[in-house]
Amino acid sequence: MKIINHRVNPLEVAGQAYSSYQRNLDNLLNDTSNLQLNLQRTVSGKKSVLTPQSNLLEPSALLTMREAYNNLYSYGAIKQCHYAVFANDIFGIQQRAGVVIPWFAQTFPMSWLATEVDYSIGSAESESFQAGSHQFNYLTQQSSDTIDVTFIETNGGHIAKSAKLCKDIAMPIDGTVKEPYHYTFALFVMVFGGTRDLRNPTLKASYLAAVKEGSINLSSTGRSEIAKTQVTFQKIRPFSFK
Repeated sequence: MKIINHRVNPLEVAGQAYSSYQRNLDNLLNDTSNLQLNLQRTVSGKKSVLTPQSNLLEPSALLTMREAYNNLYSYGAIKQCHYAVFANDIFGIQQRAGVVIPWFAQTFPMSWLATEVDYSIGSAESESFQAGSHQFNYLTQQSSDTIDVTFIETNGGHIAKSAKLCKDIAMPIDGTVKEPYHYTFALFVMVFGGTRDLRNPTLKASYLAAVKEGSINLSSTGRSEIAKTQVTFQKIRPFSFK
């Protein structure tokens, strides 16, 4: 007997479910339309009106719900798992320091190892002043916030080693601190919508960043858990890098 391996297309299944929902809703609306006509004949021609105390299955309520759903469905939604993140050594910090940092390699799967990513939209500092009994606030400047990314750690410790090398470049063992040009790199974060077009992400941001902090959470009870490295990237300047 020949076994055919049939792969299920999630989009096709979702489309069939939505079509079935539309057919059931159309049938229900047709039935309630007839009910509405009967109500109009028996209640002195008064139509059913949706009130907080009325039944949600009234004809007018169903029509309103269907219109609201169709309007909401047209906007779509972004899923949390559709993103990409990668780093680029735009200033050649590896060459000047004489080291090779794993996550700058073009073949390094940084996006696949990133399990949690903070997409930074930006932040600002504020101050306030008093005018009588009223307090007024105003924005003063953009602030350089941080970006936290959690990675699955590899057997070779590529994430932890990369973070340590970047930090060591900024702060050598002799106790000095180098200029930002020597340890700054570009960090890109992209978010993709329902179109799945990798060339045109829905949201895209790029920052001049440096490694501020890194840590690995270990536990003796996590015998089957994957070790993860959390890296905090510090924005070198508050706005996006173009």
